[in-house]
Amino acid sequence: MLKFIRAKGSQPSAERVKIQKELFQCQQTLQHGFPNKPVALAWDPILRLMAIATKSGVVKIFGKPGVEFYGNHSSSDVTILKLLFLPGQGRLLSVCDDNAIHLWEVNGHNLEQVQTYELEKNVKKISACAINTAGTVLYFGTEAGNVYQLDLHSFKLEDKVIRLDTVLQRIKEIYQKNPGAVECLLMVPDDPAKLIIGYNKGLLVQWNNTRESTERVWSVNQQLESVAWKKPGEELVSAHNDGSYVNWSVKKKEESLESKITTPYGPFPCKGITKIYIAEGEEKEWIVFSGGMPRAEYGDHNTVSVIHGDSTHVCFDLTSKVIDFFTVASENRKDLSALIILAEEELVAIDLSSEGWPVFKVPYLASLHSSAVTDQVVATVSNDLHAKLVEVGDKQLSSSKISSKPWPIDGGETGEVDQLENHLVLVTGHEDGSVQFWDITTTALKHILKYSTSPLFTGDDFEVGGEANDDNEEEWPPFRKVGVFDPYSDDPRLAVKKIVFCQRTGLVAIGGTAGQVVIINLEEEDRNEAVKVMTLDIVSDRDNFVWKGHSKLDTRTEPIKQPFGYKASSVVQLHPPAAITCLALHSSWGLIAVGTAHGLGLVDVVQLKGVVAKCTLTANDIVGGDHPMSRRKSFKKSLRESFRRLRKGRSQMNTERKGIADKGTGSQTPVTPTPAETRPVERQIEARNNDDSMAGMIRCLHLATTYIVSADNPSPTLWAGTNSGAVYIFTLDIPKEDKRNQSSVVATLAKEIQLRHRAPVISLSVVDGSYGAVREKGDTGASAPTEVSIPHRLVICSEEQIKIFTLPSLRPFGKFKLTATEGARIRRTAILRFTSSDGKHSENCLVCLTNLGEISILSLPDLKRQMNVNCIRREDIYGISSLVFARNGEAFYMHSSSEIQRIAFVAKDYVRLRCRLDLPEGLREIPKTPEKKEVAAAIEEVKVEPSPIKAETPAPESPTERLTNGVLEETKSSIPEGDFSIGDITIDSIRDHLTANLDETKSSLESRLEKMSFNISSTSSQRVVETVQVIKTKTNSTGETVSSEMVTMETNENSDCELVT
Repeated sequence: MLKFIRAKGSQPSAERVKIQKELFQCQQTLQHGFPNKPVALAWDPILRLMAIATKSGVVKIFGKPGVEFYGNHSSSDVTILKLLFLPGQGRLLSVCDDNAIHLWEVNGHNLEQVQTYELEKNVKKISACAINTAGTVLYFGTEAGNVYQLDLHSFKLEDKVIRLDTVLQRIKEIYQKNPGAVECLLMVPDDPAKLIIGYNKGLLVQWNNTRESTERVWSVNQQLESVAWKKPGEELVSAHNDGSYVNWSVKKKEESLESKITTPYGPFPCKGITKIYIAEGEEKEWIVFSGGMPRAEYGDHNTVSVIHGDSTHVCFDLTSKVIDFFTVASENRKDLSALIILAEEELVAIDLSSEGWPVFKVPYLASLHSSAVTDQVVATVSNDLHAKLVEVGDKQLSSSKISSKPWPIDGGETGEVDQLENHLVLVTGHEDGSVQFWDITTTALKHILKYSTSPLFTGDDFEVGGEANDDNEEEWPPFRKVGVFDPYSDDPRLAVKKIVFCQRTGLVAIGGTAGQVVIINLEEEDRNEAVKVMTLDIVSDRDNFVWKGHSKLDTRTEPIKQPFGYKASSVVQLHPPAAITCLALHSSWGLIAVGTAHGLGLVDVVQLKGVVAKCTLTANDIVGGDHPMSRRKSFKKSLRESFRRLRKGRSQMNTERKGIADKGTGSQTPVTPTPAETRPVERQIEARNNDDSMAGMIRCLHLATTYIVSADNPSPTLWAGTNSGAVYIFTLDIPKEDKRNQSSVVATLAKEIQLRHRAPVISLSVVDGSYGAVREKGDTGASAPTEVSIPHRLVICSEEQIKIFTLPSLRPFGKFKLTATEGARIRRTAILRFTSSDGKHSENCLVCLTNLGEISILSLPDLKRQMNVNCIRREDIYGISSLVFARNGEAFYMHSSSEIQRIAFVAKDYVRLRCRLDLPEGLREIPKTPEKKEVAAAIEEVKVEPSPIKAETPAPESPTERLTNGVLEETKSSIPEGDFSIGDITIDSIRDHLTANLDETKSSLESRLEKMSFNISSTSSQRVVETVQVIKTKTNSTGETVSSEMVTMETNENSDCELVT
């Protein structure tokens, strides 16, 4: 209890709180990618802005690259039916399916909802909308056939209603059927009092709102889909559900209906034309429409057709449903310059002013999910490496039909642009085996290049030698495939599982689903040769193992032409061909570490041969037992033991604790946990219901130069963490550079650590004296080396705890218990450097994400929480599992299957939107910009328990001093006997393989070590002290024992490990 009071009572000083505010903050800044499930599109030709609405109620406005405004409806349950700009005003209307109409304004950097009007419940659902030319009245029709008017100044409904009964009364001699719902509304340009009302069943009426009378009537026996002006005020065109459109004259007398009907892809039955647009160009007429395909042959195609005069006709074919489209007029407004198509999964822009009508390179709204995203990494690269990547991407674009014209949507002003010191590159892995590189240095997500691994393998559907030409001049309709979204995958085994990217050299390792690892590097010369392949058998020492999964991918043996840019230098195929679970790369050493569910391998990519192949399968995995041992107890057994525990005396309980401690010493076999006593500061952790067959899965790998053999000379090492809480440490003997191609790399298993709580190890990091991650020399973004006397330390992050060990002794230094205190589990971690806005103060901290969507920042080395925020909804499992941290203090996660959300934790050097709209004075009253609000979802401050972090502060090296959750614990503290819990003693087994080859004297000493025990005694002040008897031996250079002595050490209840030599 005293420990609990001491931990919660400490408060930071006012100076420390000020430093925290300068170092840490959290806000959601940007969203990259394509909006999830778009439903509506709008275009402002005056301000040249585009708006997109999604099914979840999100509204986004885009202008020139870097101009983006976000808005969100208060309820995500409504669906937006229509978006309409008030031209030139920076205002937008959204009409929802709950009969609510919302007015949005762009004020400063924000898109704000300023007005809402909800119709009465007895009014039928809104089915069509239009704004008058002055932008003062919204006309909207309902499914009942009535048309209402909303005054946009007062945002109130006008009394005047155009009722269906009144319209039918005026034309009862011409039309006597029920025309159905209002399908289209169109204003007459020259007369604001007149509008065209189109009804679902083919009736068109020109209504005079001033006289309340019908002036013209047209009808056709086909369902109406769309209405547009051919010649404003003179000729009208209507599109129908049979794939035809009809021209109507507004002022001339009617001709026969048959002479006006046009079916572009007839005479066979066609699907409906959902939208049509006709404009007169400088020389030829433009006709643009969506749909209308022959129903039998091409009814499943998603198309937008463009007809320019009699000579040019192209049917743009997309792989997802067309939502809407609009055209952009040229500068002289006499012709069309661009066509913008919003599809369900991508945005496509066509350059109509260039020969051949090429597509634009989209500067935002990129289709990240062109093939489903399966993995992603963020890297900080130098300007030189970034320039090389861009050069490769530009050469890829030069071979495709990309327009050289500027992006046509260019409204708004970007303002001051945040520019980072180095470039941020996002690398995404995809289901089709490809990786794509994206520049995320600024507010706009820019595509750099793409590399596909499928040409390296054999298969009936795998592409070789680039993409086929989809254009066929003799085909009818004249299809042309556009867009990048591809919903199909050639083979599920191609899917990328893990990516590792060297931000110094650009080397990339791509791990796949079938155990393949493709290593690619940047090269300037073309290559036409076969790719080198090597096989690494992880289970070679397990004779009884049988693989029952999918087969491996067959690599091509014939030469493969690889152009300038990224080229595959080699392919490593693991056996068994299970999915890659983790990768680690060290380009200076020429080594790649690979992990699967069966074990780990280390590959020398210079000589292309295996260095390590360690199988981590248990005996149960090899036998194939279908009843793995479970840590969970039955309810009956737990209840029975609870009653037995109540009947035990205190002496019996202490004896039982002693026995359990004896069994746990130096043992690596699973120990059935004893139910812990109830304590005020920790909860009992339920047993994980994990399948024992996944215990050997490699969860993380790490390559670093550190001190593991001695404290004097650092050595290259490989670290591997498993799903069962085991950590394997290998020392590496790497030949010098002049002998690197002749001599082999030698790896030796040095030590093993078995965490007592056996939770999966999700990350391993070696930190230096400044508590920053030890990085490769010359690594971009790495901090300058610090000359400090404090040695390296190891940070082990499992799902339940964070532990710090000193190196090379592997003595426990401190730990942070998350699951025991809060019930959450850690999902992602990173060690980042935080710098104040003035650059005078900086600290290295550990950032971790939990399965509840919370992000915590912990100081190093004392592991005190500096900040805790809710960033992701706990229900968003996909978002939590996809989050990655960047070195500049930002994080990225998949907000949806097609969008990436960007979060900033630092107060300095992060990218944010600073765009604005410059509107003419007097156009509308612009309210004062509200105080800046945090965009982060549900940010909540928590009790802060920090202390100033100083790298030069000497760390406690005494075995009686430990840090748990940032609290220093001493065995001299008086702990009430009732608060003592055997469940708090975590003894991590550490095995040193380097001293395993001793003589017979060593064997006799080991037998004595097995009898080692914990003696728990009570002092006069009810103090609990544990004494450990340790035998210290001295050996000479030949391994003979010189002397030995018995040493008694005192340790507290949180003693974390025992060294077995």
